[in-house]
Amino acid sequence: EIASMSIQSDKLDDPNEDLTPEQEANLIGTLDDFDLLPSLNLIYNLRNKDKLEISNLRFAYSRTLARPVFREKSPFRGFDFETLETLKGNPFLDATKIDNLDFRIENFNLLKGTSWSFSLFYKRFTDPIEQQAIQEALNTEITWVNIPYANVYGAELEVKQNLGFLSEKLRRLELSANFSLIRSAARIFEEEILVIRAQDPQHANVRPLFGQSPYIVNTILTYTNDSIGFNTALSFNVQGEKLILVTKGGLPDIYQQPMPTLDFSINKIFKQRFQIGFRIQNILAPDNRKIYTYKDVEYDWNTYNIGRTFSFSLGYRIN
Repeated sequence: EIASMSIQSDKLDDPNEDLTPEQEANLIGTLDDFDLLPSLNLIYNLRNKDKLEISNLRFAYSRTLARPVFREKSPFRGFDFETLETLKGNPFLDATKIDNLDFRIENFNLLKGTSWSFSLFYKRFTDPIEQQAIQEALNTEITWVNIPYANVYGAELEVKQNLGFLSEKLRRLELSANFSLIRSAARIFEEEILVIRAQDPQHANVRPLFGQSPYIVNTILTYTNDSIGFNTALSFNVQGEKLILVTKGGLPDIYQQPMPTLDFSINKIFKQRFQIGFRIQNILAPDNRKIYTYKDVEYDWNTYNIGRTFSFSLGYRIN
């Protein structure tokens, strides 16, 4: 992949002031990168019964990129109103290269409207980006850095099942669920691990990958009745504890705690034109907790509650 960019301006903020050659040179930027991103997908059909039930084995390899966003790479400071900390970009950030390996077995029953799949996956991150606190600054600043590498592996189960097999009265109910178990290990810089082991001699030379939860659960239960124009849904999501801020110098790292989310929505269409909807988001209203642990005791670093959201909608279809 090749990309190029140039920015040039003839004037500074003061329209009456001409640019010097040095100023003009500083306003020209270039980006010229080449990345080879191969991919391979293999599918082996295990069963294809009258095209109503299909079973496959899949294997896939791909290399992808995760580029830093503008805020992460720009050489400016800004204030984060959520954490109440100063953020500082890092113009020397490199893109993260990710090698992905996936193996999956899947089954689709078109007659029953059901499907399931089970996957094993492995990902190798080269130069992953993580958020770190700069302790050397006069006031604590948060920035982004590349670390050497990280390994992620896990398993995923996806299920989509119509509940009519339990009772004919439940045939309009459908359950979709996704469960993932994930393990990650990110390599710590040698100079950093020496500082950490001065306080914790048994500390490993890896830590969880920044932003990676050890488990993810997504479920949604839907009821649909097209004959009367009615549908409703109840969804649940939760992610495990994840690392959100690395504090160098042997200080405890900051972890986001699980926030189980439960949402409900209902919609009704009248005479094929009028539509009324109602939705409740974040019914459980858990605290958004970010904590650190010191000598086996948990301390709050930043905790707040966003509360519940109620919305009502009214629509009219012209066509």
